[in-house]
Parts: sequence; structure tokens; C-alpha cells
Amino acid sequence: MKDFQRYLTNIRNHYLNAYLDAIAQFKGQFPKAEVEALGNFDGVEGQPEIFRWSRFDMVDHEANQIVNFEPKTHVTFDADSLTWQRKLKVRFEPIAWHKVEFECVDLNVKQSQLEAWAIRWMDPQNQRQVDNHGLGGRI
Repeated sequence: MKDFQRYLTNIRNHYLNAYLDAIAQFKGQFPKAEVEALGNFDGVEGQPEIFRWSRFDMVDHEANQIVNFEPKTHVTFDADSLTWQRKLKVRFEPIAWHKVEFECVDLNVKQSQLEAWAIRWMDPQNQRQVDNHGLGGRI
């Protein structure tokens, strides 16, 4: 993959534009809808609390509507591998907005590191500044 960042930007833009359209339609029906809404679920006993949290793409609490965005079109390309920051071998495969999986082989990471990563990207306190679309880039 010659220009990894360009691929990532194009993929993100494809899904972001479709997501923004879906948000506009949802808010047309439910004007008080919340995006990137946070929910708490029963978790595994003894695990950090952050592992019980989940984000939902669109929620209207009054109408009891929860929608996770599932786009109709997807970006496709041939899978490829690269070495990231001269340290980490990464295999990059097509993804969908609502189905991104990370598979780590022989990764020696402490639970506290994984917990810190989850807190950073889930942003359970909603502290991350939102962009001009009202999105905080939370997962």
C-alpha cells in the first residue's frame, strides 16, 4: 500500500459522509436525538468498568429509538500488509463502519494499557472536543 494515510482518509470520508446523511435523516424524525450516545451493560465480574460501556451511533431517549449506522455501500480493496512506525507489522483489510475487529497475535499488553486505550477512544466522560459535525470521534 503506497499511501496508507490517503487510503485511511478516503475510507473515513466515505463512511463519514454516509453517517452524516443518516444522522440528518434520524434527526429529521427525532429532533432531540443524540449521536455517539453512551450505554452501560452488565460486564464480566472483576473486569474494569470501561469494558461494560458501548457507544451507539444515534439515540432518541424519548422515542426509545437506538440506531447503529450500517451503511449500504462499503469501500473495497485488496488486503495488504505494512510495517507501521518501523515496529509493528499491520495487515490492512476492508472494514465496515459497524464491524471493525482487531486481532492481536503475540501482543504482550497489560490490562491497564488496554483499559487506558478503551477510555481514550470511548471517552466515557464526553470530554473530547467535537468537530464541526458535532462528532467526537468516539468508538
